[in-house]
Amino acid sequence: MRAKDNPFTVTKMHSLKYRFVDSSGFQSLLERLELASGRGAIVGDEGSGKSTLLAELACHFRSQGLSTYSLRPTDCSLFTRYVKLWKHLGSATRAQCVLIDSSERIDPLLWQFVRWRLRNCRYIVIAAHNAGRYQTVHKTETSPELLSDLLAELLPELTAIPVEPTKLFELHGGNIRTALRQLYDYFSGSDKITTNQRTAVLLGGRR
Repeated sequence: MRAKDNPFTVTKMHSLKYRFVDSSGFQSLLERLELASGRGAIVGDEGSGKSTLLAELACHFRSQGLSTYSLRPTDCSLFTRYVKLWKHLGSATRAQCVLIDSSERIDPLLWQFVRWRLRNCRYIVIAAHNAGRYQTVHKTETSPELLSDLLAELLPELTAIPVEPTKLFELHGGNIRTALRQLYDYFSGSDKITTNQRTAVLLGGRR
C-alpha cells in the first residue's frame, strides 16, 4: 500500500477530534477553567488524547480572538531546556492564552519561573501525566469503545483489521496513539510480506 493511501497516516489521525468518554463536554471544561481562574491542567495517561484536546482548546481561544501560544518542552539536557524555554517565554508572555504540552518535562524549579513569567496571561492550560501543578479541569480516559469509534472513522471496513479492537486496546495498555501507529505499520507492510506476517507485527503490542 502506498503511504498516502494508508488510512492511519499522521495527517488523518490529526484530523480526529477529541471524544469525551464521560458525561462532561467541551463547554464543561471551559466552565471549570473559568472557576479555576484560568489556570488548569488536562491530566491523563500517554496516548489518551491530552495533546489533541489541548490543540482544540488553542483553536477555540483563537476563534474567540485571543492571542494563543502553544509550547511543548523538548526532552533534552536541563541547560538546553532552560535556554529554549527562555526564548519561547519571550513570545508566550505576549499571548493571552498559553498552552503547555508535556509539562512534566519542566523541572520544579524551572516551573516556578515559568509560572511567574506567565502570571499576566489570561489562560494557562497544561497537559500532564499527573495532577498537581494546576487544578485538574479534565482527566482524559480511553476505552475499547473509544478505540472502536476512532477505527470506524478512519477505516469504515473494520473487517480489514485481523484483531478485535478490544484485543488491540489491551495489547497497548489503553494507549490509543500507539495502537493507531501499530495499525499504520500493519497497512504499510510490503506486498512481499504475507498477511500472517503483518498480523504478527500488529500483535507485537507496544512499540
